This record gives sequence, C-alpha cells and structure tokens, in this order.
Amino acid sequence: MVVRLGPSSTQTVLKLANMSPTMQRLIIGATGLISHTTIDALNPYVDKETRKYAAVRSAVKMFICTASGVLTREVGQKLGEWAVKNGKVAVPEGMSKIAFASSVGKVFAIVGAVASIFLIDVPFINKLLNLVMNKFINKKDKPAEKAPQVSNGGGKVNYNA
Repeated sequence: MVVRLGPSSTQTVLKLANMSPTMQRLIIGATGLISHTTIDALNPYVDKETRKYAAVRSAVKMFICTASGVLTREVGQKLGEWAVKNGKVAVPEGMSKIAFASSVGKVFAIVGAVASIFLIDVPFINKLLNLVMNKFINKKDKPAEKAPQVSNGGGKVNYNA
C-alpha cells in the first residue's frame, strides 16, 4: 500500500518533522494535562471527593513535568548548539555545522530531560502537590489516607478497601 500526499500535506508533515524538542514536549504536556485531568475528574467509579483530589493531583503533576521538560529541553538545545559553535564539540568532516549543532542540541535536550525527572520533577511534585491540596481541598474533603487497593476483577481500583 502506498500513501500519496499532496503538496500541502507534504509541507505539513515536513513542518511537524522539523518541530523542536521543546515544542514537542509542550504539545504532549498540554494534551496530557487536558486528557488526564478530565479522565480523573469524570471517573464514575470513585466518589466525588476522590475525583476532585485525583484531578487536582493529575493537573499538578502534568504542570510540573511539562514545565520542567520544556525548560530543560530549551536549555539543552541552546547549550548543545553553543558547544558546537564555540568549538567545544568537533564537527565531523563532511557534515554541515548547523545540522550537527542542531543534532548535538537535541542530544543535550534529551539528556537534560531525563536528568530533570530526578532533579526537578520528583522533588517538586510533592511540594507543589501539598501546597495545592492544602489550598484547594479541605482536610475533610480528602479521601482516606489508605493506599488504593486493586481488585483482581477487571482491574478496577477500590478506594474503600
């Protein structure tokens, strides 16, 4: 099977292929923020307080992860390009300096994104989550402090166990 794209479709695909890692993370984060929070807020298998708690928790986690991912990718991309332009990383013979700088920047961005998970996301998610929960959800609205128990039937989570 062969798929043939017209000129405008081809241009759209090329634009998407050339999208920066920062823009990719921003799009993925925004999509996750909307969809995951909505799914948690509308979950019919848990009570209203648990839905509220889960939706706020999802929004906080997605916000922190997206913000740190975008920041580290942007910094990594610029740092990688700077390293090539200033001779800190040698350009292989026969390769365009601009293309190589972009590639090194993308590698730096990925390494920065992985490091940010451990250095930024994990420590700050709990701190911001506690702050938001104390501000938006009263102590009486919080679900039970027990960890959710997964039943063997259908993979449903039982919060009342």
